[in-house]
Amino acid sequence: NCERLDASFLNSGGTEADTFSIVKGPDACPPLLERAEADAADTVLATFSEAVEQVSAETPANYTLDNGAAVAAAALQPDGRSVLLTTSPLSHPPRPPRPPAHTGFI
Repeated sequence: NCERLDASFLNSGGTEADTFSIVKGPDACPPLLERAEADAADTVLATFSEAVEQVSAETPANYTLDNGAAVAAAALQPDGRSVLLTTSPLSHPPRPPRPPAHTGFI
């Protein structure tokens, strides 16, 4: 079970001196939206601060966009933190891809 950890304290002779359990409480901090990027004229990739639940992530009504755009579909990505939103046509063209980060000397 991923919600409970059972463990023992051992004395200096290696004999069990005490036992204890740690029980995980509910997640008190919801995931935060870290980034949203328009990949095309009708898709947005939303990336969250932590893994999101599939049912909630894939419910289009959980997302709102400005400028009259609507979310038609939402698909959780394999990383568990990103959701690909299929939208009505966006009023602004997508940004061009970012150049790769330079990590060496020229």
